[in-house]
Amino acid sequence: MSAVETTRESGDRYTAVHATTGASGEGETEARALEALAEKLRTTDVSDPQATFERVNASVRRRVLYRGAKEDIAENGIEWARSQ
Repeated sequence: MSAVETTRESGDRYTAVHATTGASGEGETEARALEALAEKLRTTDVSDPQATFERVNASVRRRVLYRGAKEDIAENGIEWARSQ
């Protein structure tokens, strides 16, 4: 099971839900929903931010690789996300 589940709602709305925290994000595309979720997770006060970051980082890496991206593409995407 993925740490993040995305669903297509009615029309052109997507929802991404983080399985561990229950946080969610919505958007007009799957990518925008994931972006909204990432922003919510980034700004959420957590007791151990480094552990949360590592869990989310590992989850994103697995998801990107599962979808067929090469390791360097996954790493570039993660580095870009860290810079935002």
